[in-house]
Amino acid sequence: MFAKDDPSGLGRQKLHFEVRRANPADLDALSSLVFERQGGERAKYRARFEARLREPEERPVLLVAELAASGEVAAYGSLEWMVFAEDAPADCVPSGWYLTGVIVGRAWQRAGIGAALTRARIEAWKALGSKAGPLRFVVNQTNAPSVRLHAALGFVEERGSGEFQMPGVSFTGGTGLLFRLDATGS
Repeated sequence: MFAKDDPSGLGRQKLHFEVRRANPADLDALSSLVFERQGGERAKYRARFEARLREPEERPVLLVAELAASGEVAAYGSLEWMVFAEDAPADCVPSGWYLTGVIVGRAWQRAGIGAALTRARIEAWKALGSKAGPLRFVVNQTNAPSVRLHAALGFVEERGSGEFQMPGVSFTGGTGLLFRLDATGS
């Protein structure tokens, strides 16, 4: 499910790409990326992305990485405002801004696209100003590349494995970690 771990970076491809906001012309590519990773129904994924693109521009921020040579959408990532029910369990993650849904197509992994999408989403969050509150993300503890990337960008672990739950999220083959970035960078 996750990109092969290569902390040395020796397996990286050299690609030229642009990170930009997603638009309706990207719907087929977005749904194909999810399908490639998870299987399921492309039409259902497409409908979810259509709904997200209809939301106000600042919620959510849905970005794609487009390959310079072909114009192909190689990946996407989003920044979302998430609200959890007031009657949620005490160990539920707090409502707020979250980095969500990074998927890089298999053919384009290990080329720095995920890192570029993450930096762009952090910049979009910073543009919201100090009123936005902290930025969080949850990750499967077995996804070492993601943990390393986010730690290098200033995220710190807020809650460890088994210490929280996020409605609608499960961690196959591991347990989750909750990370946080404050406006000051920690």
